[in-house]
Amino acid sequence: MNRKTLIFTLLVITIILAVFVFRDRLGFVVRKNTIETQQKIQKINDLDVLAQGEKANQGSLYGAIMRLSGGESKNTLGTIIELANSKSSHVRAAVAFNLASQNDPQATEALRKLMKDSDTLVRSHLARGLGVNPSAERIPMIREFLGVSGIGDTERVDAFSALYNASPTAGEKDAVLQQLLSFSNQEKNTNLNYLAAMALMTLAPQNEKVILMMRKSLTNHQWQMTAPVAIRNLAVKRDSWLQENFNSLLQSTKDFDSKRSLIEVIHMLCPADRWAIIEKGFDKETDPTLKLEWIQIIGFMPGDEANSLLLKLQKKLKPTDANLSSKIRETEGIIKTSPFKDPCLQQR
Repeated sequence: MNRKTLIFTLLVITIILAVFVFRDRLGFVVRKNTIETQQKIQKINDLDVLAQGEKANQGSLYGAIMRLSGGESKNTLGTIIELANSKSSHVRAAVAFNLASQNDPQATEALRKLMKDSDTLVRSHLARGLGVNPSAERIPMIREFLGVSGIGDTERVDAFSALYNASPTAGEKDAVLQQLLSFSNQEKNTNLNYLAAMALMTLAPQNEKVILMMRKSLTNHQWQMTAPVAIRNLAVKRDSWLQENFNSLLQSTKDFDSKRSLIEVIHMLCPADRWAIIEKGFDKETDPTLKLEWIQIIGFMPGDEANSLLLKLQKKLKPTDANLSSKIRETEGIIKTSPFKDPCLQQR
């Protein structure tokens, strides 16, 4: 290759690389500008809807008030406060959320009125709003809301969640957790029981008392809707209790979602006899969807042992098990191309 040809070739390569780099950067800038433009247009539309007040479509007005927050809300605070007297509970709910999410003294009187609103939707929006941008300054308003008679389970738990996030010290946070834990133990009120458990698992999943609550709920098969969350939270930390009781939970649970969750976390929990658990679970499984889940989870633990088990399961299939055979081949392909190692062989 002569010198001119070499220079020309290098120039072409440089241009191609520059085009690729410029294309990616230009694409990012265009996407960013498009999003910012859409947001600006949305704000203009929301302000226009707000200016129409009660004459606007209630759904549109609800959305506009919910979206107008921060600095934009402060510029429209007076208009939003006036709408606290709306005949529409949806509009009042949006106002309650908007005002509660701010810490503006001008909104205090309207908030106190909305706290005592007869509609649960309004009060629950207010409770969630108090949890936005939590700080110690919000605590008096949150406690005032908790003192209102007649608030429902949802509003109460949302308010305690806001209080937990706003509490500045570990001692104050622990006191809130204790209150929520007492709610989770109220067997006569299953709704409050469930709501408190979900809040605790979101707020403090690593807290020892919450961990004990999660273990107890799985042992007693309480709150089937919360079981998947409890299972995942415990599996992530490779909880020793869940590792030891994994097999018995698999055998005793009759809830589909709970059982699927147990299968899905094997690669995170890493019980000592995981391969035997998977093989036994696959052999005994009667649900076709869960049968596929037993195969799929193997792909999350790539290595020789995973390949050996897939081969073993393949030999157990009947000619009519086309879906299972296809899933095994798919999982073998995933393992073959996976850049990852078996997570259970890695120390934490």
